[in-house]
Amino acid sequence: MSETLIEKFERLLSDLHEEKKTFTDSQFPADKFSLIQDWKKSPLATAWKLIEFKPAAALFPRAYELFVGKIDPTKIKQGVLEDVYFLSAFMALAEYPSLVLKLFYKTEKNESGCYLIWICDSGEWKGISVDEMLPGTPEKQVAFSRSVSNEIWVSLLEKAYAKVYRGYQNIVTGCYEHALHDLTGAPYQRHRLEQDPMEVWTALGKYMEKGYLLGAYMKNKKKDEKAAGSAGYVYSVLDIRELTLPSTGATVRLIKLRNVWKKWEWTGDWSASSNKWTENLKKILAYNPNDSSIIWMTLADFCKQFSSYGVLKVHEGYYYTSCRITHSILQPSQSNIDHSAFFFRVQDSPLHVFASINQKDLRQFREAAPSVYSYARILISKATADGLEYCFGHAAEDRNVFCEGICEPGEYLCIVEIHWKLKEGRVFNVGFYSERKLSVVSISSLDVIAAYRDLFRNLAIRRDVVEQNTRSYIAQGEPNAEVVNGQCCGIIYFYYQNYSKDRTKITEEVKLKHPQNIQICPPQPSTDFSVTLPPGSNNIVLFRCSAEDNDYVADIKSTVTPLKDQKDEPGKTILPFILNQRTLTQGAFNDNYNTFVRKEYNHVGFYHELIEKRSVVSQQNPDLKFAPFDARASFLSKSSKMPMTDLKPKLPMTLGGERVAGAFNLERCETKHKKIMYTNYLNEDKELLLEADRPDILQLKKNAIVIPMKQTTYIRFELAAPDTRGKYSVRLYITNKLTKKIEEIIIFDLNVS
Repeated sequence: MSETLIEKFERLLSDLHEEKKTFTDSQFPADKFSLIQDWKKSPLATAWKLIEFKPAAALFPRAYELFVGKIDPTKIKQGVLEDVYFLSAFMALAEYPSLVLKLFYKTEKNESGCYLIWICDSGEWKGISVDEMLPGTPEKQVAFSRSVSNEIWVSLLEKAYAKVYRGYQNIVTGCYEHALHDLTGAPYQRHRLEQDPMEVWTALGKYMEKGYLLGAYMKNKKKDEKAAGSAGYVYSVLDIRELTLPSTGATVRLIKLRNVWKKWEWTGDWSASSNKWTENLKKILAYNPNDSSIIWMTLADFCKQFSSYGVLKVHEGYYYTSCRITHSILQPSQSNIDHSAFFFRVQDSPLHVFASINQKDLRQFREAAPSVYSYARILISKATADGLEYCFGHAAEDRNVFCEGICEPGEYLCIVEIHWKLKEGRVFNVGFYSERKLSVVSISSLDVIAAYRDLFRNLAIRRDVVEQNTRSYIAQGEPNAEVVNGQCCGIIYFYYQNYSKDRTKITEEVKLKHPQNIQICPPQPSTDFSVTLPPGSNNIVLFRCSAEDNDYVADIKSTVTPLKDQKDEPGKTILPFILNQRTLTQGAFNDNYNTFVRKEYNHVGFYHELIEKRSVVSQQNPDLKFAPFDARASFLSKSSKMPMTDLKPKLPMTLGGERVAGAFNLERCETKHKKIMYTNYLNEDKELLLEADRPDILQLKKNAIVIPMKQTTYIRFELAAPDTRGKYSVRLYITNKLTKKIEEIIIFDLNVS
């Protein structure tokens, strides 16, 4: 058996330790070509000519660590490398320390100066080894990104990212959402702030409830940079609040943002100098005017100041599996356009699944890099007795193409197609991100056209899934025949069905005028096609779009002909697609995230550390004893492990499961807003009652919530630290109102200093 990546790294650390050597990365050497590959052509050559790699020990005035104290976005500082998008992603992750910690295989400094950092490169999780040689100035300062504390994690993570992209110059420009995906593997989405403000508010609330990371993009107004802030910078959205002002009774909708850039000062309503603030409102929103890193503004001002916002749909408890695929460099035949297929099975209960196509980043091409990404589509369908049932999918010209949906128990087919613009480098990864571990296998041989014909036939019949146009033949004298036309995931379809009672034959000729970026699928030979439908038959004509910018105009001529002889021209129908199980193969899947990166973390509120799932206990045992709390992130607070005490439910109800929310560090009288994720897997709505055993410490926003079926929501509350120092253990009881059973008990440990 070959040595794994982790085994190689551990052996390297052991060898370095025994030989008392410091690690030197030969793959990304500490020379000028790791800064800039082509110094003669680079516009940065003059600005960076004095930058040289130096040992971390030479760049820090005193002893340094990998991490020092609490991970905090305000500690991250930009250097001369203007990778603003990447630092914005850094800072968004730093709001949730567990997202940062899991990227480091080991979270302590080692004497050999050798670190393994996890990066999701083109949708594939890879361990990137780096040394402690960092770009420095002649004044022995860290030249690029750094922390204001004596810690090197910021600089090392940036170096690992530069190594993936073959040099620091290659990461000067980039995309905020791409960087977030590279650091989490989670899907992302971007929304322009052009819709009605209340739609924006509703969407932000939905994403906040799910615990997703949000970042707002500043508008680019060069004529008035002061009003517009600093264009190109991304500001993390931390919270949204709807308040009723006591003085006027008016409702105000406020958005809280993190401003760490110091490039722009908000001076409008609800700024630090605004007269809108009262002492009571400051207390309610925990607002400190002296903290310039926090901005509050109204929804209306948010929509004016920012052009769009991005959403990272991160779920720390989810699993990620990927498969690397290489498509043939040769031009494929039209019946087998560059495609791959996968099969997976969902058991027991519904499963939330994200599927993605991940192309190689344009910055990673050495020569002849394409200017845009290839058009890619991904389709997920369920295999049923009636054939393939469309579930979800997407098509786009982007580096990462995502689709999302709930998969009921059953068997599923995933079809991936890419219309390559590349002659070389046709390598990509297909990723699956799901709430339970998904066992995916490759399909070695698939008749894609047969699958599409069945899938889009069923989609046309369902009518309620995607927007479609239905045209009947009533004007030609036949009310029992129609054609359904629609487009889904870059597939255009014309579905014909003739169920005439008067024994009529339908003939239709279609000519497409000025077709743009569309290709007809077999068995039709060209974009101009004809269809003949005897009684009792159906047929479907499919087109593949090869780019987002696609269009056509159809010139249609239809004829309805009565049949005299009922034996003439028997009708044919599209047969349900049946997957050949013998074509299933294991394939080469990457499971690094599940094995090494994924931890039982959950970012329910800022600086919320480890969530450790406990086993469901017997309802006959009222006295519960918990194992000692063991948080990988406990070093952030430098606190010792805190064993849980016996738990005796005070309510005479049946006990369900329990989870430990971890340790929280608060100062005396400090208040922090928190939230806990809760999912309803049932096929009916669930009403829950909430009660804390220390309501003076754990203050609930609501004492009862209703969770719609198969949805996830958040229980919101505040942790209010007492004015006495010490350690406190608080329990939140979640009770099913209908069954009168405790569904879950969540335990919080507070360390009040």
